[in-house]
Order: sequence, then C-alpha cells, then structure tokens
Amino acid sequence: MLSQMNYRKETQPHGDELFPLSIHVFETDLQSTVRVYCHWHEEVELFYAVKGEAVFHMDTETFLLREGETAFVNANRLHEVEGIDGQEFTFLAVVFQPRFLSGTSLDRIQQQYIEPVLSSEIRFPSKTERGTRLAEKTAQAMQEIRNLQERKEPGWELLLKSGRDITVRQKRTAEKRMPQRITVSAE
Repeated sequence: MLSQMNYRKETQPHGDELFPLSIHVFETDLQSTVRVYCHWHEEVELFYAVKGEAVFHMDTETFLLREGETAFVNANRLHEVEGIDGQEFTFLAVVFQPRFLSGTSLDRIQQQYIEPVLSSEIRFPSKTERGTRLAEKTAQAMQEIRNLQERKEPGWELLLKSGRDITVRQKRTAEKRMPQRITVSAE
C-alpha cells in the first residue's frame, strides 16, 4: 500500500516557499472523462464547481459535485475528479500548505481551530450541499479568492491570507440585500 501511495503522490509545487498557495481553474476537456487523476499531496485543497457537475472520489467516498458546491480535501487524502460524458464541467481549485494558515506561535487560534482540522480530529464535511448557508458562504469566498488572484493588486496576498477582503465584500453584499431602514419621525 505504501508503494501505491508514493506512486500517486503529486510532486508539483503549489505556490512557493514564501507563499505556499496556488489557484487553478480547470476547464472541460470533453475528450477525457478524468479531470484530475487519482493522487494525494501534503497540501489541503478546496474544489469549487463553477459550472456543471462531476463525480468526485476521495479515499473510499464517492459523490456528485454540482455547480455551486465545494469539496474539502484534507492533506494526504487520495482524490480524483471524473467528468460525466458529454457534460461541461469547470472548477476552481485552491491548494495550500497547512502552514499557510499557521502562525509562528502556538496560539489559541492554532490550538482550537487549525491543528484539530489538520490532524483530522475535526473534519469538515467532504462537500457543501448546494442551497445551504455553508455552500453559499464557501462559494462567495472561493469566488473572491479567484478575483484577488486574477487582479493581483498590491497586497493581494495579505488580503487573501487575512480573509479581510473576502469578509468585507460578503458584508457589503449582505447589506445591499437588506431592506432599507425606514425612519419614522415624531412630527
């Protein structure tokens, strides 16, 4: 089993030593059903289905990943994405070293939120179900990550890592959807 795991280990670097994160957009290739070959890597990966649907395999689990849904792949998990014959499928993948989330000290955030996820003590759902609040928020965040990376304005890496730009844009979007307040005067 170990030799199979070594054979399927992805060795392509994701980002670099100073910014260990990369963002990929995968477009449909109708000539091949395999979109992402079966592999594993030491990085965490998020897949966001931008258009269409595909079959997602993760370890022994298989599910349909549909437009607007996200799959979470923790470090060291085998995964593969297969297209459905004749159907277009586009997805965004964000791949990052777990240390991207970490700080230089073992603080409360690291202990309570990051380490339990990385050690699989706490597990994110393998995918977000379309129509749920989690799916909506994850989709917004993934789209903002893509926008930040495409614009590459000064400081985009800091905004991405802090989540500040993503959070501010989500708040603005929510405020636009809220009904205007009506002020009633006493006159």
